[in-house]
Amino acid sequence: MKTMLKYLATKEKGFTLMELLIAVAIVAVLAGVGIPIYMKLQGGAKATEANANLDGIRTSLEAYKMVNNQYISAVSAPRAVADLDTDGHLQEAWDPAVVKPGFDDIGFAPNAGLRFVYAIACWNGAPQASDPTEYFAGAVGNTNSDLTQILYVASQAHGPRIINAADTDAVNAVAALNNAVAFGAGSVLITDTTD
Repeated sequence: MKTMLKYLATKEKGFTLMELLIAVAIVAVLAGVGIPIYMKLQGGAKATEANANLDGIRTSLEAYKMVNNQYISAVSAPRAVADLDTDGHLQEAWDPAVVKPGFDDIGFAPNAGLRFVYAIACWNGAPQASDPTEYFAGAVGNTNSDLTQILYVASQAHGPRIINAADTDAVNAVAALNNAVAFGAGSVLITDTTD
Protein backbone atom coordinates (compact mmCIF):
# COMPACT_ATOMS: atom_id res chain seq x y z
CA MET A 1 0.00 0.00 0.00
CA LYS A 2 2.83 2.39 0.85
CA THR A 3 4.49 1.78 -2.50
CA MET A 4 1.25 2.55 -4.32
CA LEU A 5 0.83 5.83 -2.44
CA LYS A 6 4.47 6.66 -3.10
CA TYR A 7 3.92 5.94 -6.83
CA LEU A 8 0.82 8.14 -6.97
CA ALA A 9 2.59 10.95 -5.13
CA THR A 10 5.50 10.98 -7.56
CA LYS A 11 3.38 10.72 -10.73
CA GLU A 12 3.20 13.97 -12.66
CA LYS A 13 -0.10 15.82 -12.49
CA GLY A 14 -1.85 17.91 -15.12
CA PHE A 15 -2.72 17.65 -18.79
CA THR A 16 -0.33 17.05 -21.62
CA LEU A 17 0.04 19.57 -24.41
CA MET A 18 -1.71 17.20 -26.81
CA GLU A 19 -4.73 16.87 -24.51
CA LEU A 20 -5.01 20.65 -24.22
CA LEU A 21 -4.77 21.12 -28.00
CA ILE A 22 -7.51 18.55 -28.57
CA ALA A 23 -9.74 20.28 -26.02
CA VAL A 24 -9.15 23.67 -27.66
CA ALA A 25 -9.93 22.21 -31.11
CA ILE A 26 -13.20 20.71 -29.85
CA VAL A 27 -14.25 24.02 -28.29
CA ALA A 28 -13.37 25.88 -31.52
CA VAL A 29 -15.46 23.51 -33.64
CA LEU A 30 -18.42 23.79 -31.28
CA ALA A 31 -18.16 27.59 -31.27
CA GLY A 32 -17.88 27.69 -35.06
CA VAL A 33 -21.09 25.71 -35.40
CA GLY A 34 -22.97 27.13 -32.43
CA ILE A 35 -22.45 30.87 -32.84
CA PRO A 36 -24.06 31.18 -36.33
CA ILE A 37 -27.01 29.07 -35.17
CA TYR A 38 -27.40 31.25 -32.09
CA MET A 39 -27.27 34.44 -34.19
CA LYS A 40 -29.93 33.11 -36.56
CA LEU A 41 -32.21 32.18 -33.66
CA GLN A 42 -31.67 35.57 -32.09
CA GLY A 43 -32.61 37.34 -35.34
CA GLY A 44 -35.72 35.18 -35.67
CA ALA A 45 -36.75 36.07 -32.14
CA LYS A 46 -36.39 39.78 -32.91
CA ALA A 47 -38.45 39.38 -36.09
CA THR A 48 -41.27 37.78 -34.11
CA GLU A 49 -42.00 41.27 -32.79
CA ALA A 50 -42.99 42.45 -36.28
CA ASN A 51 -45.34 39.51 -36.88
CA ALA A 52 -47.06 39.89 -33.52
CA ASN A 53 -47.50 43.66 -33.79
CA LEU A 54 -48.74 43.50 -37.40
CA ASP A 55 -51.35 40.98 -36.27
CA GLY A 56 -52.36 43.45 -33.56
CA ILE A 57 -52.53 46.28 -36.08
CA ARG A 58 -54.69 44.16 -38.41
CA THR A 59 -57.10 43.36 -35.59
CA SER A 60 -57.28 47.02 -34.54
CA LEU A 61 -57.82 48.19 -38.13
CA GLU A 62 -60.65 45.72 -38.69
CA ALA A 63 -62.33 46.90 -35.47
CA TYR A 64 -61.90 50.52 -36.60
CA LYS A 65 -63.44 49.72 -39.99
CA MET A 66 -66.45 48.05 -38.37
CA VAL A 67 -67.26 51.37 -36.67
CA ASN A 68 -66.14 53.86 -39.35
CA ASN A 69 -66.63 51.95 -42.66
CA GLN A 70 -63.05 52.66 -43.72
CA TYR A 71 -59.46 52.07 -42.70
CA ILE A 72 -57.16 54.79 -41.40
CA SER A 73 -53.54 55.65 -42.23
CA ALA A 74 -50.85 56.06 -39.59
CA VAL A 75 -47.47 57.77 -39.78
CA SER A 76 -44.22 55.95 -39.00
CA ALA A 77 -43.80 55.21 -35.31
CA PRO A 78 -42.13 54.95 -32.81
CA ARG A 79 -39.11 56.48 -34.63
CA ALA A 80 -38.01 57.60 -38.08
CA VAL A 81 -37.00 54.97 -40.61
CA ALA A 82 -33.71 56.80 -41.18
CA ASP A 83 -32.74 56.10 -37.55
CA LEU A 84 -32.71 52.34 -38.22
CA ASP A 85 -29.29 52.50 -39.89
CA THR A 86 -27.60 53.66 -36.71
CA ASP A 87 -29.71 52.36 -33.84
CA GLY A 88 -31.95 49.68 -35.35
CA HIS A 89 -30.60 47.07 -32.98
CA LEU A 90 -31.83 49.09 -29.97
CA GLN A 91 -35.35 48.89 -28.62
CA GLU A 92 -37.43 52.06 -28.73
CA ALA A 93 -40.25 52.54 -26.24
CA TRP A 94 -43.76 53.29 -27.49
CA ASP A 95 -44.37 56.50 -25.53
CA PRO A 96 -48.10 56.88 -24.80
CA ALA A 97 -47.61 60.62 -24.15
CA VAL A 98 -46.52 61.23 -27.76
CA VAL A 99 -49.45 61.62 -30.16
CA LYS A 100 -49.31 59.08 -33.00
CA PRO A 101 -52.07 59.90 -35.51
CA GLY A 102 -53.74 56.77 -36.79
CA PHE A 103 -52.27 54.43 -34.21
CA ASP A 104 -53.99 56.34 -31.40
CA ASP A 105 -57.27 56.21 -33.36
CA ILE A 106 -57.20 52.42 -33.67
CA GLY A 107 -56.03 51.93 -30.09
CA PHE A 108 -52.72 50.30 -30.97
CA ALA A 109 -50.13 50.80 -28.22
CA PRO A 110 -47.63 47.99 -27.59
CA ASN A 111 -46.30 47.79 -24.05
CA ALA A 112 -42.80 46.52 -24.87
CA GLY A 113 -39.79 48.15 -26.52
CA LEU A 114 -39.79 48.00 -30.33
CA ARG A 115 -37.02 47.34 -32.84
CA PHE A 116 -39.24 47.93 -35.90
CA VAL A 117 -40.88 51.05 -37.30
CA TYR A 118 -44.58 50.65 -38.07
CA ALA A 119 -46.80 52.53 -40.54
CA ILE A 120 -50.17 52.11 -42.25
CA ALA A 121 -51.13 53.33 -45.73
CA CYS A 122 -54.71 53.22 -47.00
CA TRP A 123 -55.96 53.39 -50.57
CA ASN A 124 -58.87 52.53 -52.82
CA GLY A 125 -57.26 50.30 -55.44
CA ALA A 126 -54.34 52.71 -55.85
CA PRO A 127 -52.07 54.58 -53.46
CA GLN A 128 -54.44 57.27 -52.18
CA ALA A 129 -55.96 58.24 -48.87
CA SER A 130 -59.49 59.10 -50.06
CA ASP A 131 -62.21 56.53 -49.34
CA PRO A 132 -59.73 53.94 -48.04
CA THR A 133 -61.10 50.45 -48.58
CA GLU A 134 -57.76 48.64 -48.49
CA TYR A 135 -54.68 49.01 -46.36
CA PHE A 136 -51.01 48.18 -46.19
CA ALA A 137 -49.46 47.85 -42.75
CA GLY A 138 -45.72 47.58 -42.68
CA ALA A 139 -42.93 46.97 -40.22
CA VAL A 140 -39.42 47.96 -41.26
CA GLY A 141 -36.50 46.86 -39.16
CA ASN A 142 -32.74 46.72 -39.07
CA THR A 143 -32.12 44.64 -35.97
CA ASN A 144 -28.33 44.53 -36.29
CA SER A 145 -27.57 48.01 -37.75
CA ASP A 146 -25.87 46.59 -40.85
CA LEU A 147 -27.64 48.94 -43.32
CA THR A 148 -29.80 46.02 -44.54
CA GLN A 149 -33.45 46.63 -43.76
CA ILE A 150 -36.16 44.03 -43.72
CA LEU A 151 -39.82 44.73 -44.50
CA TYR A 152 -42.76 42.79 -43.13
CA VAL A 153 -46.18 43.59 -44.53
CA ALA A 154 -49.78 42.79 -43.75
CA SER A 155 -52.95 43.66 -45.63
CA GLN A 156 -56.67 43.17 -45.21
CA ALA A 157 -56.34 39.91 -47.17
CA HIS A 158 -53.09 38.46 -45.79
CA GLY A 159 -51.23 38.22 -42.52
CA PRO A 160 -47.66 39.34 -41.92
CA ARG A 161 -45.06 38.23 -44.45
CA ILE A 162 -41.56 39.24 -45.50
CA ILE A 163 -41.15 40.84 -48.91
CA ASN A 164 -38.21 42.06 -50.94
CA ALA A 165 -37.84 44.08 -54.12
CA ALA A 166 -37.88 40.95 -56.31
CA ASP A 167 -41.27 39.68 -55.08
CA THR A 168 -43.75 38.94 -57.85
CA ASP A 169 -46.73 37.85 -55.75
CA ALA A 170 -49.62 40.23 -56.49
CA VAL A 171 -50.25 41.13 -52.85
CA ASN A 172 -46.57 41.72 -52.21
CA ALA A 173 -46.24 43.79 -55.39
CA VAL A 174 -49.04 46.08 -54.19
CA ALA A 175 -47.34 46.31 -50.80
CA ALA A 176 -44.00 47.10 -52.42
CA LEU A 177 -45.60 49.92 -54.43
CA ASN A 178 -47.31 51.32 -51.36
CA ASN A 179 -44.43 51.17 -48.88
CA ALA A 180 -43.39 54.61 -50.09
CA VAL A 181 -46.84 55.91 -49.11
CA ALA A 182 -46.51 54.48 -45.62
CA PHE A 183 -42.87 55.19 -44.85
CA GLY A 184 -42.04 58.10 -47.16
CA ALA A 185 -40.62 57.98 -50.68
CA GLY A 186 -37.09 56.64 -50.84
CA SER A 187 -36.86 55.95 -47.12
CA VAL A 188 -37.30 52.18 -47.28
CA LEU A 189 -34.67 50.16 -49.09
CA ILE A 190 -35.85 46.57 -49.31
CA THR A 191 -32.65 44.66 -49.86
CA ASP A 192 -33.14 41.19 -48.46
CA THR A 193 -35.55 38.76 -46.85
CA THR A 194 -33.35 38.46 -43.78
CA ASP A 195 -31.70 41.13 -41.68
